[in-house]
Amino acid sequence: MSDNIISIAEFSTMPDDLKRHPDVLENVTTGDLKTLLSEYNLSPMAKNSIITELMNREPGFKHDLYPEIEESEADKVYPALNFIAFLLKFAGWVYIIIAFVSAAKLFSSGSEASAVIGILVLAGALFLALMSFAIAETIKVFTDISSSAFKILQCIKKN
Repeated sequence: MSDNIISIAEFSTMPDDLKRHPDVLENVTTGDLKTLLSEYNLSPMAKNSIITELMNREPGFKHDLYPEIEESEADKVYPALNFIAFLLKFAGWVYIIIAFVSAAKLFSSGSEASAVIGILVLAGALFLALMSFAIAETIKVFTDISSSAFKILQCIKKN
């Protein structure tokens, strides 16, 4: 750090491109950088540059760029899809149970044909269960994407 310390007042009057420049940030004290980050309205790029500088100075430094974003109603959206995903997972487990019970009965009958049918029933039911689990997880992924997109939209609107 050089002897040319930049004050908060000087920093706040600088153009945004200078606020992001490493040589400028190097001349602002750590305390002033933290104050700027928490108390001043800076562009997201300037905030990122300050956070990067603080992380270089203090390796354990952590800062949430958008602390004002709370848990939103977007996390509670699509209850019907969540219920359908639950039903699909439940159906997947039912398929697995029925597959093993049916296969056990077919294997215990003793004939070679029923053993082959038992293997086919087991394979088919396991495939159906796998598809049920996959569809349920796909539904969850889409609802999570929707929730994240809503939060991103909130961040964009606030800035």
